[in-house]
Amino acid sequence: MEQYDAPVSQLAADVRDGRTTPTVLVNTFIQRIEAFNPALNAMVANRFDAARAEAAVQTERLADSRNDLPPLFGIPITVKEFVEVEGMPNTGGLMVRKGSIAGEDSPLVTRLRDAGAIVLGVTNAPEVGLWTETVNRIYGRTSNPHDLGRTPGGSSGGEAALVGCGASPVGIGTDIGGSVRLPAFCCGVFAHKATAGVIPNVGLFPSMEGETGRLHTAGPIARSVSDLTLLVDILAGHHPADALSTATMEPATVYRPQDAHVLVVESPGKPKVTGAVKRAIRDSAAALSARGIPVQEWSHPALAKGFDLWAAAMEEASGDASFRDVLSDGNPLSPWREAVKLPFRRSNHITPAVALLVIEKAMARLPASRRHRLLATLSELRKRLEDALGPNGVLLYPTYPRTAPRHRRMMLRPFDFACTGVFNALELPVTQVPTGRAADGMPLGVQVVGATGRDRTTLTVASWLEQDLGGWVRPTPERYTALRGD
Repeated sequence: MEQYDAPVSQLAADVRDGRTTPTVLVNTFIQRIEAFNPALNAMVANRFDAARAEAAVQTERLADSRNDLPPLFGIPITVKEFVEVEGMPNTGGLMVRKGSIAGEDSPLVTRLRDAGAIVLGVTNAPEVGLWTETVNRIYGRTSNPHDLGRTPGGSSGGEAALVGCGASPVGIGTDIGGSVRLPAFCCGVFAHKATAGVIPNVGLFPSMEGETGRLHTAGPIARSVSDLTLLVDILAGHHPADALSTATMEPATVYRPQDAHVLVVESPGKPKVTGAVKRAIRDSAAALSARGIPVQEWSHPALAKGFDLWAAAMEEASGDASFRDVLSDGNPLSPWREAVKLPFRRSNHITPAVALLVIEKAMARLPASRRHRLLATLSELRKRLEDALGPNGVLLYPTYPRTAPRHRRMMLRPFDFACTGVFNALELPVTQVPTGRAADGMPLGVQVVGATGRDRTTLTVASWLEQDLGGWVRPTPERYTALRGD
């Protein structure tokens, strides 16, 4: 197995057992990034020299002792540009923040470094993360490693693209409406959105202070479930700068197929789900059923209102803050003026961002009573789903209605991320699992949803699906050749 095919757990074992060194690993993945990134435009700033120096120090340490090494010792990682990495850009994709450099590591990055990880660089995302395609005016557009004419999704699209083609062992993204799960689906890899409050929201731009943090979380993107689990354990835990980060996961006990039961939703009704994605749900259900796990269909009419429920939860959580406040970074900003500038390429913002500004302004005129009705519906849906799941159940649910669209096509269906966003509003743990390819050659996947705090349950079920359905969807050899420009 090539090093860029191996899971982090294997790479770490190879370092501990003397089969490789941090220097070899860092150079291997730097070479891979240098070969593929010109086609992908996924990494937007690197720290290769610093990473090589850190790897050299770790390699020297190995010469003295291999005892008591932290779990990620010598493992290269990449990080979404929204997460502070000292000395790296931290613009959030905003032109008004171009040149902004992080003065220190996010506590999340500190936790990863303390675990032995070596940061190679930061990756692309759309403006302030509230869009499903990875593009902005500073860094441009990121492409999917399975088809350069398609999107890797968003907002953590740069991470998913690098992990998906083996150019990064594991990546850290952020998720407020599906932003680790949707790109992982598009690029054929795994991702996990933790229960609200398990992973602290600290050292990020945009800042996720207060109640908004219940909908938002940082999370790993990886090529194996074992790597997701390892990273979640490292990232999780209270931080004093985030008062909401007090939630916990269930203990790491044995969870067996005979303990489990599975609920299945092939389609929420809206958005409309394609046959290929429904097949991925059925294949996943069949695999779990073959393990002796009871499987049953489940439904609730509120699922068809996924976008409305997410939007209502976002509005309630954000209070007086607005998308315009974040997008302007304290500068004057008129939605209508930016809309007029767009056709002439005079706006500093991408079209979806301006569209969101206009939508936000229009929604401000809606009565508060409508939001309250939606929040009541959301609360009732949460209770019904939690009751149906119990402590040991999981829900299989579409990650996205179709395979990764071609560039710019997501504008035609801007609310399709509701398949993921509704679970941010519900504050539940979700693991995205790749399940093979569709007829168009693009990856398919499924969300495994659990009850509050049952993150290890969804990760365990994801590991069963990984074993049964093949796991990471590698780009074809022809696509690797195209990525390298051969």
